[in-house]
Amino acid sequence: MVRTKYIVIAGLLILSVVFVRPCLFQSEKDKVKKQFDLLTEYVSKERGEKVLKTALKIKGLGMLFAESCMLEAPEYLISGSYANPEVTNLANYARLQFSKLSLRFYDLGINLQNKEVGKANLTCRVKGILNSGENMDEIHELECVFRKTGSRWVFTAFKVVEVLEK
Repeated sequence: MVRTKYIVIAGLLILSVVFVRPCLFQSEKDKVKKQFDLLTEYVSKERGEKVLKTALKIKGLGMLFAESCMLEAPEYLISGSYANPEVTNLANYARLQFSKLSLRFYDLGINLQNKEVGKANLTCRVKGILNSGENMDEIHELECVFRKTGSRWVFTAFKVVEVLEK
């Protein structure tokens, strides 16, 4: 009986270490990946999304970007340095064009140049249904720059990289 008690306690301790440790001791790359996960969550939109949920997503989106962010997407006529509120306004405007929208990131290659700055090369897929009913499915290569402010990473630049097609 006493032996079983110690085995159960030891098992619970091992499980708590396995599940709690990654949350408490994340690497810097894991923290950056978390920011990309949040970006995916905040940009994505489901049909019939409530106004309050939209507002919370836009507010959360604003917290992912630095005070000034360089955006380059020539295909969408976006190029230049934008203040944080402008970035969130652009994102909100883009979300409003869709009844359903999803954003996914693939092949995320994170390179931390030092403790304060990093770059990532990745592929993103934007898939959705426009309010007009038209389907959209696009894949883009991106270069992102981010920096650490306090204990979190914020995006400072996004650039759509043109890829040669066959």
